[in-house]
Parts: sequence; structure tokens; C-alpha cells
Amino acid sequence: MPNTRSPRIPFSRWRSAGVWLFALVVTLAMAVHQRKTGPTQPVEGTVRIDRTVYSYRLIRNPTTDAPLTVMVPAPVGYRVEVIWREYPTTRPWKRISADIHEGFAMAAIPIQPSAGKVEYYVELLGETERVLIPGASGRIIARYKDPVPGWALIPHILLMFIAMVLSNRLGVGIILGEPTRPDLIIMAFVALTLGGLIFGPIVQNEAFGAPWTGWPVGHDLTDNKIAVTWIAWLIAIIRLRRDSACRIWVLTAAIITCATYLVPHSLLGSQHNYDPEPSVIQDSYDSAIPLIRP
Repeated sequence: MPNTRSPRIPFSRWRSAGVWLFALVVTLAMAVHQRKTGPTQPVEGTVRIDRTVYSYRLIRNPTTDAPLTVMVPAPVGYRVEVIWREYPTTRPWKRISADIHEGFAMAAIPIQPSAGKVEYYVELLGETERVLIPGASGRIIARYKDPVPGWALIPHILLMFIAMVLSNRLGVGIILGEPTRPDLIIMAFVALTLGGLIFGPIVQNEAFGAPWTGWPVGHDLTDNKIAVTWIAWLIAIIRLRRDSACRIWVLTAAIITCATYLVPHSLLGSQHNYDPEPSVIQDSYDSAIPLIRP
């Protein structure tokens, strides 16, 4: 059990530096996890054609200032088509013939509204073979967003990173019996408030035209994660007057913060509602392809 009573002997300088370094490493690892597992990250893979292995990278996070460019390898003797439609709809599938240049095929899916989604996959047609990308993995779901200016995005990212470092630092310090650090507790709360509740909604509004889509107006998990984390740190701030209770709540807030950062970013985010269209009967092969969802 961690020591929840505030000890009288402070950390040594070297021990404190070690805790800071550990907190920084953990935060960087969690940032990498967020980047690798988020639903907006490109889908990468390989496909084997005529005994040759080709690599591909399919975009899932286009912006509304340019079409979604789909680029895949184009083996000699194959023609390439991109099949797509708006998501989630039952509109007819549309086919785009890709232009082939220097061994690569390129096609552009038209720009969609902010928060609009498309589902797509790529078909390579040879004389005797039909190859699908991403193959058995399914269709790709891409969500469009408006470009976010740096004055909003950079402070949001930096403040959230600082808040996470401070949270990890405080949590590890409490587990190791460090005296209460009111200065770091306040700094963590301020960084989280500015990064999550001020610049976060600004970024969301710039990207999707809605500053908040979490509870109670929606189901955006990123917004809900911020809300839960902020409430946990607010309680810790309120209990700061009572040292022992504060240490328990700071450790709880640090654990909650760590847990929420393990949830992939942008799940259940904003989504444009397309006008309803009549249902279209699809061929059985297309209907069998599973989805890669954002």
C-alpha cells in the first residue's frame, strides 16, 4: 500500500530527478500508445502479388482542404480501382480508376464535409487475379476534418503532455512516500484545465464545428475522458487542505488519468449525418468485407 501520510523527510535531489525521469518516460510511452492505437492513424500492411510483397499505407484522417489521396503499389499488368461511398449510408458504391505512375497507383476521393466519413477499399485487377487492399482486414473508414490552426493545436498538445507528466510524477511520488507537493498538484490541475477544457474544445470546434460532443450532448470518449479526469483532479484540489485525504485523492486522480490515456484517442467522435438515401442491394462479395472502424 502506498504511504498516504505526508512524511517529514523530503526526497533527495537524485531521487526526485529519478522520479521525474520515470514520469517523463512513462508519459512518452503513453503518447506513443495514443498515436499508434488511435482510429485516425493510417492503416499499414503488405500484400503478396506474383511472389512479390508490396507495402501500402491507407489514410484515415483527411482534411477538408484537399481530396483524400489513395496511393498503393501497382504491379505491372494490373489496373487499380478505388471503391468508396459515404459512411454510414446505403448509397451506391462509386469506382475511381487510379492513375498509374512509376509503379504506384493514385486516386482521389472527393472532399467531404467536416466530420463526414467515407468507407473505401482498393481493388487490383490482373488478367487472372483479383486482389483487395486491405484484404481480409476490411474496408477503411476515413473521417474528414477542417484544418486546425497551430495557435490552437500546439498549446493543446503541450498542455496535455505537461498535465500527464505532472500526474505521473505526483502518483509515483506518493507511492514512494514523497511529501505532499501542493505546487505540482495545482500545476497539474491548471495544465489540465487549460489544455483539456479550454484549448481542447477550441481544437474540436476548429476541426469539426462543435466544441463539445461528450456527455451530456454526445458520446465522444475523448471529451468524456477529459471530463472524468478533470473532476478527479478538482476533488484533489478541494481536499488539498487536508493532507492525508489529499494524498489519497491525488493518487486516485493520477491513476484515473493514466487509465484514460490508455483508451485510444478520438473514439466515438463527431460524425456528419448524410441525407438518407434509398437502400441499394450490394453484391455478396462486397457485403462480406468487414470494416475497420474509427
